[in-house]
Order: sequence, then C-alpha cells, then structure tokens
Amino acid sequence: MLAMVSTAIHTVLIAKKNKAGEDFKFTGNQFCDIYTYHMALLERIRRTAPVKFHKMMADIYEEVQHFRHDAIGVYGTDTDLAFLDLEGMDDE
Repeated sequence: MLAMVSTAIHTVLIAKKNKAGEDFKFTGNQFCDIYTYHMALLERIRRTAPVKFHKMMADIYEEVQHFRHDAIGVYGTDTDLAFLDLEGMDDE
C-alpha cells in the first residue's frame, strides 16, 4: 500500500511539474516502473534494516490512524463522505 501511495504522490508531482491539466490520467501502465522502484526500495530497506523497517511502517500506520481519527472525529459514524462538500458541488 505504501508503494502505491508513494507512486500516486510521485505521479502528482510529475503532473504538476509538467503543468498537466485536468485531462491527466493516472494509469498503471504509465507508472508501473515508478511503482516497481518503490516496491524494490521498500524491500531493500526491509532486508537491510528489518527492525527499522518495522518501526517505520508502524509509525506510518499510527500517523494514518491519528489523522483519520482527527479528521473524522468518531469511528462509529458513516465517514465515507466526510471530506466532500456535496452542497458546494455543481450538479453537472
């Protein structure tokens, strides 16, 4: 999952650098090499320093959980639409 998120961030940065408009498409074929690179990097870190890799992954997990809790507030409610402003969106 971390490799996929890293690839998405990498892709957005490339799109912004190249001033890509709204027609920019995130496709697996186009960014497969970037994803493969991130997977290989994470695997090298895991092999080289397994304890530090575990700590890094645990820290990322904790940060995501804290962000999720802070942004949403409560886990027991329907949170799928928490970040959307449906009232402010155009109908078409």
